Amino acid sequence: MVMCLDLFSNKLSTILAKFNNEFKNAVELY
Repeated sequence: MVMCLDLFSNKLSTILAKFNNEFKNAVELY
């Protein structure tokens, strides 16, 4: 259970980091 939760949290942070990166790129373009 804890391992599954850790995996989910890791995935979520990866998605957030990717989204944050794309957002920064979009801001720099404008």
